[in-house]
Parts: sequence; structure tokens; C-alpha cells
Amino acid sequence: MGGCCSKQDTDSEFSKLPAFDRTTQLPAGLSFHLPTTGPLSPQEFRQRLVCSAGTQEVHLPVSGYTLKYAYVSFRGYYPEALSKPSQDTACAISNFSGDPEQVFLGVFDGHGSAGTDCSQFAKEQVPAAMQKDMLFKSYPEKSFHNAMVLVNHEMHESPVDDMQSGTTAVNILVRGTGLYVANVGDSRAVLAERQAGKTVAIDLTVDQTAFRYCCMLPHRSLVLTCYSMHNQAGLVAARYRRDECDRVRRFGARVLTLDQVYGVKDPSIECWGTEEEDGGDPPRLWAPNGNFPGTAFTRSIGDNAAETIGVCAEPELAIRNLTPANPFFLLGSDGVFEFMSSQAVVDMVSKYEDPQEAAIAVVVEAYRLWLQYEVRTDDITVIISWVEGLQESAALTNIPSMRLQTLHGIPSMKHVSPLKPAGNRTPTHSPTPSVFNKSHTGSQGREHSHLQAASMQVEQQQSTLTGKSAEDLQNIVAAVKGVSAFDSLNTKQWQTVLTAMEKRHCSAREVVVAQGEEGRYFYVVSEGHFDVIVNTGTGPMVLCTYTAGDHANSAFGELALATGRPQAAEIVARTEGILFQLDADTFRTVVAPSKRGGKALIKTLRSIELLQRLTADQLEHFAQLMRPEAYEDGAYIVRQGEPGDTMFVVQTGDVIATHRVTGEPGEGQELLMFGPNQYFADKALVSADYKYRASAVAKGHVTVLCASREAFTMVCSLNS
Repeated sequence: MGGCCSKQDTDSEFSKLPAFDRTTQLPAGLSFHLPTTGPLSPQEFRQRLVCSAGTQEVHLPVSGYTLKYAYVSFRGYYPEALSKPSQDTACAISNFSGDPEQVFLGVFDGHGSAGTDCSQFAKEQVPAAMQKDMLFKSYPEKSFHNAMVLVNHEMHESPVDDMQSGTTAVNILVRGTGLYVANVGDSRAVLAERQAGKTVAIDLTVDQTAFRYCCMLPHRSLVLTCYSMHNQAGLVAARYRRDECDRVRRFGARVLTLDQVYGVKDPSIECWGTEEEDGGDPPRLWAPNGNFPGTAFTRSIGDNAAETIGVCAEPELAIRNLTPANPFFLLGSDGVFEFMSSQAVVDMVSKYEDPQEAAIAVVVEAYRLWLQYEVRTDDITVIISWVEGLQESAALTNIPSMRLQTLHGIPSMKHVSPLKPAGNRTPTHSPTPSVFNKSHTGSQGREHSHLQAASMQVEQQQSTLTGKSAEDLQNIVAAVKGVSAFDSLNTKQWQTVLTAMEKRHCSAREVVVAQGEEGRYFYVVSEGHFDVIVNTGTGPMVLCTYTAGDHANSAFGELALATGRPQAAEIVARTEGILFQLDADTFRTVVAPSKRGGKALIKTLRSIELLQRLTADQLEHFAQLMRPEAYEDGAYIVRQGEPGDTMFVVQTGDVIATHRVTGEPGEGQELLMFGPNQYFADKALVSADYKYRASAVAKGHVTVLCASREAFTMVCSLNS
């Protein structure tokens, strides 16, 4: 398996732990739980176990109670692959983020050929990303969302091959007496509660599978809510709740059992009932044009190819308050719950007084049931946490019931959110999934009509107001048409810009902008060529050239005006030329509010892990050194397998990523889409032998900002 981890504050704490077998980490006194029947001997079973080093204790000093937790993970038994590594992994981190009132618990269940790598990657990165998130202290549930979405994107860019591999994740952050739960996939978190003399199981999560269409309220106290940042009205789940099944179908997914795929049953009829009635053939997700990926879950971290049919990493979130009526809670992979209900697991755990003994008993029972119904077992992982000493006075009362949420309002960082298709389109079952079917002509048409109307109004006023000749106005319009900084202006704003534009003649070798000076104008090239020059320790370096007529590469000065930072480079006229310049006040009051492009770019760059080491000044320099490029519909920005040294940030339009399996004909399969302020190929900045892992193709007219490895290296050397 990927492995389990537990944080200990001091080595001396190990002296308090019970004796345990160092080879298997199974406490010596619990060996009697090991199964004596089945294909594995007790010793072989022991060798497949990874456990916590006994039961761990964490005291929460402010809340005044103690958590006692333990985990056990069993490497699945596959008779055809006896050495198959476990794809489950777990973590338990006390004193989380340096706070003794916080404990992080997580179970990650990998799948696919690289499932072990995927679960290990998520186990390491989700807690780390959560602590770095700016919302962590105030809104940990939103921080959970951001962390899982970010780690999903980072996995896509990492060496881990997650094209058809990934991991589910169920995590709990204990903060004081609050439980913050995040779930992606079909692992499960369960809370035990004493009610009328019985210990009742309360599901803190709902499995994200295609079964999610009926009978999804496992307990009457669970209020299921879709939560939007813009519409916070709660919707209590009805009996026939088709949310996950319908959601992936809106992206073109075919939801079919294996019998339906292979023609044994009619694919037009939903032949499955509840999860308990599936007969071992659950509904799975298939692409509209092929029999892949075949996942039984609807959300996961990784699974790059499955994102095209709506599989996403956006977690559902629950908040629950612990009370003295809650003796324990637990997290488990789907291997635990395949043949046991949440209530059956809670009943079993209730019989024991030690979390690790209870965890071993649950794993052994799950193993026994797997072999009763199958010839193999899945990986089986469970974390059990006792709650001891919690007083009624310490329990919070401001969270009367659980709310299960999906934060639709927080955008995914690198693709259109699979929670809903982009725009209000009618989904199709065409070979190109509906997530990519977006029109690109409307915004450009509106932009040009606003510009035309504004130019006519300015021309009518030219003699008394603007002082510009008709020829000057015509030249300005020709120069600014298509410049992305202006693509959100309305007619009135265009009129203001055209009126304020000034003509500037430049001689060859004239310095238009000095490196380090304050931004005073936004410039559009009408004639000539203007070089971007950076003075380094080894002399001046020409990074790119602004040229008239190339609308994606004919304007400069935007970032310095939008952010208030000094100019990062010198702009020098290579030839005689003409610029149209817009003063800083007009740019900041008219253009910047319509676009907010500079700040959005900085925010995007700051989200890229390898750029987080840069200082604020270095990041500003890096942003200003990025050069724009334009591509028409269908043009390749990069091709899979080609060496590259350039990272890209989308400014306007959409870029489709396609991947072709080696040896297969054609252009490859469409995987995901990058929209404005989303980036790709950032690893090209640091890897000398980097090759693009997928092709990037323009969807409609696209403009991107490009950053070279040379520019990144130069920026890193500044102030060093």
C-alpha cells in the first residue's frame, strides 16, 4: 500500500505504547483476531497488515477531551496477483498546522495501474495544501475544497501517470469539538451516536456513485444540502435523488452495467436497483464514444481521462458537532463497506474498548465477507477514533445538524468544473463531450460592434472634443482592434478610450519604457518593432518583440498599471515607429475595472507551486516578462511528445488538451479544457529534458501568455 503515517510529538511517547510485532506492527496481544480459515494463513495475513503503533492518544486542551485513535490497513488478496501492492493509504496527523486542538485523519483508496502512486501523492499533498490555503483558519470546509481541487491539478502535472488512475479520499479535520468532513468517491466516514439506549450509525458522507439517485438518506438526522456561494438555500434530499447519476450524464457519460455494455441486458433500461441489489454488476461510467474508463464512482482525485465525462475532484463537505452522545467515529475505504453496512460496522466497534482492537476486528470481518461472496478481496483500511471525556458544556451548539455541501461557487483552477457543464447548453452524446462545446464567436462580435459604435460617436465629436483627425481615429481603431486588454469594454468605455488615446512618434533606439520606472501609459503598437530588454548580470537580454499588426503581441504596459509595480523590463524601439498610448488614470478607471487581468494573472501565477518560492518582486518581474501569442481555431499550441521550455496561461478563449496512447492512430482523446486564467506545462520551466505530456489545441480564437525557462531562470537569479 502507499503506507500509513502518524505524527508523534516526542520519541518518549513510544515508551507508552503496547508491545507490538515490529515486522507487521500488529500488537502482540491482538493476534487472536487473525483469521484461521481462508486462503491465507494467520502469518500470511499478518504480513499484509499495516497498523498504527498501537492506539494513539491526543488531548485537546481547550475542548477538554481526548481522542484515542488507531488504523489498520490490509493489502488485498488477489489469487491471480499475490504480490499486487495495496492501493490504500491512510494518515493521522495530530497537532495539525501547529494547533493542539486540531487532528487530521484521512483514508485514500487508489485505483488503476498507478493507483498506489495516486493515493500516496494525495495523502502527502492534501494536508499540505489545506494548511497553505488562505481560508484554512476561518473556513476549513472551503479550504478542504480548494486543497482537493488543487491536488487534483498538481497530480495531472506531476510524474504520476493519472490518465486512467486516481484515488478516492475521505478526510476529517477535528477542530475542537467540530468535525469537518470532505469526501471524494466511495470511501466513507461514520459517526456513532447514542439514541434511546442504542448506538446508531450516522453517515457523515454519501457514496458518490451512479447509485446516487434513490434512497440516499441513510439516517433521518442527515440533511443533504447543495451549497452555492451565490445561492445558499438548502435542498433536502428527496427519495428519488438523481444528482450524481444525472450530473455525469449531462457531460455525455453513458451509465451502464457491464452486462449492458456487452449486450447481455438492454442498455436503454436502468436494470440496477440499490447498491445492495446490484448482483456484483454496478452501473459504471463510460465515454460516449468508447468503453472506457468504466469507473463505478463519480468523483475522484486524478483520473484525467474521466474528467471529460464529469468525474471531478470537488468534494462534498459536511460539518458535524461532537457531543457527549458520540462515543466514536470512523473512516473506511470501500473495502470495509462492500459487504457491511455502516450500522453493522458501528455495532461491531461498540463491542470493543480499544480502537486498534476494534479496527483489526473490522478488517478481519470484512476480509471474511469478501471471501464469502468473492474469490478475492479488496484492500481494506479503517481508522477508528474514540471520543473520551467530552463534557456537555464544551460541545458547541451553533451547528444543530449536519449539512452536506458541494461548493459550486468556488471555481476549479484548471478546467471547467465538472459539477456542471460550461454555459447553459443542452448536453449531447457526441464524440466530443459537452464540456468542450463552447461558442467563441459571441464575445469577439460584441467587442467589435462596441468599438465600431464608439468610433462613429468619437468621429462625430472630433472637431470639438478629441482633436483627432479621421485618419488618426482610423489608425487607432485598426491598432486596438483585437487587443485582449480591451475585449470587455462596452460602447461608452470604448468612446472614453478612443478619446483619451494619444499618438506618439518614436525614433530608432528610443527608450520608451525604462526598467524600474513607474507605469505611466498603456501602449499599442501602430507601426514598427519594439524590443523587450532585461538588464542581467551578464548584460542586456532581448526577451521578445512587440510588433504592429500582431494583436496578441502588439500592446504592453498593462501589468505595471494594473498592479502598481515598477516596470520589469526596458522597452526600446528597434525601428522608427508609432505608438498609441493611454494614460494611467484612464486605464485604471476604465480598462482595468472591465478586465482585472493583471491581478488575475498574478493570482494565477501565485497558485503555481514552483512559483510560490518567488518573492513578490520576482513574481511581478516574471509576469511582466510573459509574452502574448495568438492562435486560431484548431491550431496546435504544443504537441504531445515534443520537447519544450515554455509554460502557458490562457488569456482569452479555451484550449483543449488531447492525449494519444503510444502506437494508436489519430490525434488522441480530448481530456480537459483550460479557460482564461488557467495554466498548463508549468513543469517546462524547471526540467531541461521536459516533453509535453499532451497536445494543446486552440478552441476558437485563443490568446495565451507564454513564459520561457530562460525568463524563469533569469527572474530566480534576481536579488539572489
